[in-house]
Amino acid sequence: MPESLSIIIKTFERPASLRNLLQSIRDQKLTYPILIADDSKVSSGAIIKKEFSDLSITYIDLPFDTGLSEGRNVLVNRVSTDFFLLCDDDYVFEERTDLKRAYYEICTNTLDLLGGEYYNYVNIPNLKVFVRQLTHPLRLKRFFLNQYKRSAYIGNFTIKGKDCELTVSYDPPSENISTCDLVNNFFIARVSAVKDMGGWDKELKMGEHEDFFLRAKQHGLKVAFLANFGTGHYPAIPIKNSAYNQYRVRAAHFKQLFVKKYDFNNYIEKEKNSGKILFVHSKTH
Repeated sequence: MPESLSIIIKTFERPASLRNLLQSIRDQKLTYPILIADDSKVSSGAIIKKEFSDLSITYIDLPFDTGLSEGRNVLVNRVSTDFFLLCDDDYVFEERTDLKRAYYEICTNTLDLLGGEYYNYVNIPNLKVFVRQLTHPLRLKRFFLNQYKRSAYIGNFTIKGKDCELTVSYDPPSENISTCDLVNNFFIARVSAVKDMGGWDKELKMGEHEDFFLRAKQHGLKVAFLANFGTGHYPAIPIKNSAYNQYRVRAAHFKQLFVKKYDFNNYIEKEKNSGKILFVHSKTH
């Protein structure tokens, strides 16, 4: 197994999801250093470290609502290996989470960042959510059959003057490795490359994704997508979701801050195959 790789996890108000992720790491008998940054109101550090004492965990408690971006910066600055694997707390490792293969590919191809895809599963943690899902029969079918929906999310930026367009595809390519500008928030990256580009913008507590990869492009990072490499994704819906959601819904606000940061006249995100507009901002309207 590659020795120069650490797993970093930023968590916020989702201890049950974090446990599922750590259990999946344990089940795969992975021995990588694991760094967790937690900016929840109540830290789960003591419980997690006791429950998963067999894993090599460094648990970092941050001030409440430090934010996703700054939390990741703290983690990267604490990594002592050459590479890190970025994880959200609602992932679950499985047979396609082949870190040995991904590590080999990023080194062999001298890449700075190598991403994978999501295998999205439906999560129904309580009766209230189950009732809500009754209006989505396809989701219920996926839940009962334990089926997943693949999401590659590969993107490329086109910048012309003060206009920027991000074209994304959710379909996995046939090539083993595909160069691109943007991938999911599940990737292996060189610590030095991410530090050199300044990491994540701490002002963007959420909605940081496009900003991070746009700056990666501007700094010349070599980004690619690896086929058939990915993680199970169980979007968590906490039982007491109102407290969590009041922070989650801020993503749109921070997305607007990202656009204003670059002072684009026009910024468009669209889907490659359908041409569907996913997001648009124009100073002229």
